[in-house]
Amino acid sequence: MVDYQGALQRRLGIIDSIGSSALRAAQAQSQPASSGMSGMSGMSGMGGGYTGGIGANSPFINFGRQLQGMGFRVSENPYFGGVTQGAHVANSDHYRGRAYDVNFGAGTSAREQHAIDGILNLIRRQGFRYIWRQPGHFNHIHIYF
Repeated sequence: MVDYQGALQRRLGIIDSIGSSALRAAQAQSQPASSGMSGMSGMSGMGGGYTGGIGANSPFINFGRQLQGMGFRVSENPYFGGVTQGAHVANSDHYRGRAYDVNFGAGTSAREQHAIDGILNLIRRQGFRYIWRQPGHFNHIHIYF
């Protein structure tokens, strides 16, 4: 099978060959979620209702590791370097291990936005939710369940 999408992403500098392999592996492992959402409708995504836990080997944490393997930076979660106290609302999912923030490069750039746009379907197929291109979420994507 020829990986045209991965080749295009490498050509555009979005992901390298290692990231392309990780993307294919993640796509192969993902299972379609029953979601009423199609496309990017408002850029705030509702997944298919992830019901797994938050432990070190949970699908949520393993997905964060997959994203790291694709070149993304995962943070603001107890399993990914801790959570910055006071940086989130008092009852934030970040403090409970039910959310993390994901970046691709520094600041807000077209490259980062394009890279994050490229994983939205993958996030939904995993059953997770996200906040992206909403107030406070233009320079990173907030993934949660």
